[in-house]
Amino acid sequence: MLVACSGGADSLALLDILGRLSQPLGIAIVGCYVDHGQHPRAASAARRVERHCRRLLVPFVLCRADAARAAPGSNEDELRRERARLLEETAEDLGCRRIATGHTRDDQAETVLLRIVRGTGVAGLRGIPVRRGRFIRPLLWSSKETLERYCRSRRLAFDRDPANRDMRFVRNRIRHHVLPRLKTLNPAVAEALLRLSRAAARDQRVLAALARSVPMEEGRGFARIPWNQASQLPAAVLTRAWVLMLRKVKGPGASLPLGHGEVMLRRMRREGPGCWSHSLPGGVVVRRDKRWLSFELPDGKAKAFCIRVKKTGEVRLPQGRMRFSLQRFRPERAGPCRVFFDPELAPFPLTVRSLRPGDRLEKWGGGSREVCRILMDEKIPRRDRTLVPLLCRGRRILWIAGVRRSRHYPLSTCGKMALCVEYIR
Repeated sequence: MLVACSGGADSLALLDILGRLSQPLGIAIVGCYVDHGQHPRAASAARRVERHCRRLLVPFVLCRADAARAAPGSNEDELRRERARLLEETAEDLGCRRIATGHTRDDQAETVLLRIVRGTGVAGLRGIPVRRGRFIRPLLWSSKETLERYCRSRRLAFDRDPANRDMRFVRNRIRHHVLPRLKTLNPAVAEALLRLSRAAARDQRVLAALARSVPMEEGRGFARIPWNQASQLPAAVLTRAWVLMLRKVKGPGASLPLGHGEVMLRRMRREGPGCWSHSLPGGVVVRRDKRWLSFELPDGKAKAFCIRVKKTGEVRLPQGRMRFSLQRFRPERAGPCRVFFDPELAPFPLTVRSLRPGDRLEKWGGGSREVCRILMDEKIPRRDRTLVPLLCRGRRILWIAGVRRSRHYPLSTCGKMALCVEYIR
């Protein structure tokens, strides 16, 4: 476990507690000091942390921030992100599974209040999580006052970072000006904010689980949910489903600005079944058409693909996967997403590819039809048609996966060994 220690009372108490408990708990810890290059006292603070690590017989590592990433004048968020990045890299290099930080309930109260001031929803009211990824905060329910008493009882000399009194930082203004005034109204305001964060975390877990259960489709550059389902969801669940859709399009760190979510909810109520679009920061466009509510990147057009299949097994596709196996033919098991072929007439190799201009499917009873027209009849949007897999043998299309099969290589004898092909979305 990597233990981040700045030399302040909170993180020094954490290092001391974990150092004393490491043997009884059977964990190995490494002390770590992050030097942002912002303060002249950083070198002496790092030496004090290193000396305490030696007393605890704990290894010590010093991390120096990239000068370009943590230049003088960097704001709080930039410094926090750079510190987290350095700790993640160091933990990865050292093989540490966890990173412990000394956040306290006072930090939690400040974070909740800061987010209220800036504007937030239930997710933001959770404040600092006890655990996220590798990061854990074992002291989140302890007060700074309690940890300072612990340090004094252990005769640990701790620093008071002068940056914590720099009023250019919003958090420091909340710490030294706003919270003391709120305490005149409620001396237990920190505990009240802590209870609020716990209640918000409980609610968020339930709402997030409901959002994850919303059926959605995704592909290269888009994610979507059926409009008839989206229109029936409670706003609290729908907005969280939107966050999941946005992250599928933009990546795991993407977030939906609260104001944009409110605008989209109003448009849903006001415009009802009408088609509309809404632009989000970062180039994502939200579209409502007759069937879908979609999050799209304008340049998210799906790329063509062509996969050669030489034997039974499973192949991954841009959207889903396809499984090939030999099994007894049962007519009742065939359907849009499962087809059977005579393996003697349709031997490997086969090809799974995307739509090409001029593709035609030969129909039962003779004749053929353009695959593009078939997909239009199935109301598959133009941008999604390249994602529909076509199973082919040579130039002959055997199956439009999930839609329709051709007349080629059918089986009529129940129980005969067959090539079974399944499309799993």
